[in-house]
Amino acid sequence: MDVVIYFGSRNNLEDQERHPSQFHDYEELARDLTENDLEQHYAALPAWVVEELSLPDGLSDERLCDHIFARMNHYETNPLSIEFWMSRVSEGECARKGQDWVVENQAHTSMSVGDMVEITAEGERRLMYCDSFQWRPVDLTD
Repeated sequence: MDVVIYFGSRNNLEDQERHPSQFHDYEELARDLTENDLEQHYAALPAWVVEELSLPDGLSDERLCDHIFARMNHYETNPLSIEFWMSRVSEGECARKGQDWVVENQAHTSMSVGDMVEITAEGERRLMYCDSFQWRPVDLTD
């Protein structure tokens, strides 16, 4: 299983440059999202973030996304936070690894509504959209 986490809030984009339904209209997003939209309006977190999350096997897509959401919203378990690295820092290492990525990509630290998780297993790619109270599947259009 491969997982990619996409953050949808890119602070450097003006409102008119954001995908029009990125934060509020799942039905429109699910109907109109293209691969180009995903590349233009979402930032894929580095692979080391997913590796540091130590994701369990055997969960449904929704449960896996819930697990990721919970870890990405607690400083001690979120690889983008300084607190995550503080217990691992040895002399010469930097606790700002995650925050440096956030600043470079003008992203945010925690997961929120509008972010997505891509799950690829057994050759099938699935996108899950973080909605207000649940995870919802999204199929890319051509």
